[in-house]
Amino acid sequence: MVFAVYGSALLQDDEIALTPADWRAIAIASIAALVVGLFEELLFRGALLHGLRSKVPAVAAVLLAAVIFGLFHLVNWIGGQPLDITVAQVIGAAGGGVFYGALVLWTGSLWPSIFMHGLWDAAVTLDQTILDAEGSTADPAQSAPALDPWSALLSPELIYGLLLLGLWGWRQRHRSKT
Repeated sequence: MVFAVYGSALLQDDEIALTPADWRAIAIASIAALVVGLFEELLFRGALLHGLRSKVPAVAAVLLAAVIFGLFHLVNWIGGQPLDITVAQVIGAAGGGVFYGALVLWTGSLWPSIFMHGLWDAAVTLDQTILDAEGSTADPAQSAPALDPWSALLSPELIYGLLLLGLWGWRQRHRSKT
């Protein structure tokens, strides 16, 4: 699905010319992203969320696991990523953690969160790979405006995750009254 959307966009854009090597890089990066999504879900929603749910209420467990998941992304700053981008990624990943955790609560399964996380990571990786393939040679520190990391609080993952989590909590309270 991700490849179909990007493939059709790329075929319609004459300014983006990807070589076979670029397509191989896109395929490898997307597959790697899908695998990373799988393992992050197994670790953070499988092991961590499951363990936390035995200690604290479900909504608190999702929120705590999401914060830990977000903080885990600080490793990218240690690896040399600029701090403002890393802070935005930490906040965005925590928002994603809320969404993926809410999916686990709603479905009782890790598979929907694995699928959504893998698609998200593949799309983000595909975006970055295409941007790299376009050959942007400008110094990003000089050409890009300063990033406001707090804008990540408006990420769709966080918004949808909080909505889904709130609806799940409402449904649980409503069920217990009947």
